[in-house]
Amino acid sequence: MQAARAVIAMLPNGRILWLRIGPAPISAREADRLTASIRQAYADRARGLRANIATARRFLRTVKRDAAKLNRIALRQDRTLRRRLLTGAGALHRRIETELMPLGRRARVVRQQQLAAVRSNGRRVLLDHLTLASALPLMAAYGQRSGPLTANNLAILLALLVWLFGDDLTDLLVGRHSGPAGAIRGATVWSYAAPLANLLTLRWLLSGRQHERFVTGATGLGDFTVFSENLSGSQHDLYLAQVDLSARIAPEHVADFQSFTAVPVLATIRSIEFATKASDNALELLAAEVKQGALWLSVRAMGLPPMPASSLLSQLQVDWAVDTREPSAGLG
Repeated sequence: MQAARAVIAMLPNGRILWLRIGPAPISAREADRLTASIRQAYADRARGLRANIATARRFLRTVKRDAAKLNRIALRQDRTLRRRLLTGAGALHRRIETELMPLGRRARVVRQQQLAAVRSNGRRVLLDHLTLASALPLMAAYGQRSGPLTANNLAILLALLVWLFGDDLTDLLVGRHSGPAGAIRGATVWSYAAPLANLLTLRWLLSGRQHERFVTGATGLGDFTVFSENLSGSQHDLYLAQVDLSARIAPEHVADFQSFTAVPVLATIRSIEFATKASDNALELLAAEVKQGALWLSVRAMGLPPMPASSLLSQLQVDWAVDTREPSAGLG
């Protein structure tokens, strides 16, 4: 079969084209031989692919087997390491407990002691404040205003210092310490007793002593006695009153006060009506003096009818103040 140089091609639209082919087509034998060669190459490649698949499967099985073996080895090593770690950790924990448990117990004991000391110190501070507060009513009751260094004031201060710091001073003198150096001393029986004991001590010491320098009072008409009779409207009447001062003076000071002479006394008639009648000399305070611990007051009424006819006399009242200090002590 001889190859043709031109080929007629009819297109789908009915158009006819002339196609020129340069080389001549191969023969059928060569085409069969080429087909057989292609089939042989395909078969060789299929066999090779099947061989590769088998080899890959064998390799995968080997990898799986080796991976499982490695996993078993790793698990066995992990269990061994875990047992070693647990054994070492247990031994270390037991050693730590052996070493630290005594320290922990000592630390708990020290902490409890410190907490108890803090609470005791708080109670001590509170009791000290109560002891200081107990001195305030004592100073108001027994304090002397004449000077800060008077006997009563010094006694109050000394008693306060004794009940505040007496236990510390006693421990210092006998060399006894309740805690480490520099620690604040906590509350003791002395501290609990200090507030009440301070009150009782000073009451026992000062209740019988005179702590108020001046005693005052008022004497009304009912305390006076008339020592002259009113014979006429111009008669002068003398009203005399005796005031016992022993009830107003401390018991321990009564005997000394009764021996004083020339005791300073201040007395005045209170009523305003008497003051307006001063020009008429209706009433006149003649004397106010202390004799053997008693206050004597004498008032003279001039030109006044006796009671109950005189309404002015019903208002008679004499206010007085007596200095209880020994006159030789001066005004300091």
